[in-house]
Amino acid sequence: MVSNPLPPLARWLARRRWVMRWAPVVLRVERLIRRVTEGFVVLGSNWGSPEHPAWSANLRAAETASARCKGEQFLVTVREITGVERKRFWDLAVEFWPGYAMECELSGGRVFRIFELRRVSA
Repeated sequence: MVSNPLPPLARWLARRRWVMRWAPVVLRVERLIRRVTEGFVVLGSNWGSPEHPAWSANLRAAETASARCKGEQFLVTVREITGVERKRFWDLAVEFWPGYAMECELSGGRVFRIFELRRVSA
């Protein structure tokens, strides 16, 4: 496992609740997004770590978030995908990038959090 490259202060801040922070999220599921939803889909794999990524706890607690895509920043609503719908999103994500299945195995079978982010109309 690779060690955390962030300096100690940044790691400490990342563990604090209600601290505004940006987390770069790689959207490797761009084609999946178009097939399933009009918004964005983010999946908290945390590269196979046994712990959920900190940003996923923040999204879970939020109703809205700020997102940036292709240099444009905008407000989005947040919805965690659960139940039967989650299985469909998970299957499509693994079909698009099979590495998610490997990361799930590495994590000890942790259920990755999946969120749909929909742009708030102006």
